[in-house]
Amino acid sequence: MAIMKKLKTETTTDHKRLESYPYFKALEEHKLPLECYVNQLKGLAVIHGVLEGALAEASCEPVASVWNDSLRKLPFLVKDLEFFKPRIDPDYMPAIEAALAMTEKIRLRSIENPVTLLGYLYVFEGSTLGNHMHQPDITATFHLEGLTGCRYYASYEEQVPDKWRQFRETMAAALQDADLHDPVIAAAHEAFSGLEKLYSVLFPMEKQKNPFN
Repeated sequence: MAIMKKLKTETTTDHKRLESYPYFKALEEHKLPLECYVNQLKGLAVIHGVLEGALAEASCEPVASVWNDSLRKLPFLVKDLEFFKPRIDPDYMPAIEAALAMTEKIRLRSIENPVTLLGYLYVFEGSTLGNHMHQPDITATFHLEGLTGCRYYASYEEQVPDKWRQFRETMAAALQDADLHDPVIAAAHEAFSGLEKLYSVLFPMEKQKNPFN
């Protein structure tokens, strides 16, 4: 079985479980608080910054043949955060800690077995499909104009199907060695697990204690 079919089959349960989190229900109902959305962007910026750097620096051939700068999402996250900067509250530490926990695992993989970073990349590239569907929810919930404040969710815009097809093809070509499949799939499971921890703390958000009280 080709790697992309294996990844889809093996992570279907992970994907459904992540989508069941209250964060996404609140988003679909246009009831998500702005602080939850912005802290999601912050957490994802931390993760993408480390993941994209690790992918760019990886020396193994499979990663080099898949990764290119057009796959970067950090620039979109930075633009979204810049837009919300005047309205951003202090960092919500549970979300930042969940993001940092993911980056520790990404860094370890980049040292021990960099090809497995493609499992993480699969999860985040796959998320562009769902993000594209949720982008109108973001726009409506926070009364945004155009792509302002939701460039990450609109990543690729109308090119999402074509970009996903290209990604599938490059992954299939890069990971023809079946011995690489299980480690990459394990990394994808790990990525989903990390995202579950992130979204579990993003909504509902606990009130943070004032350290000066």
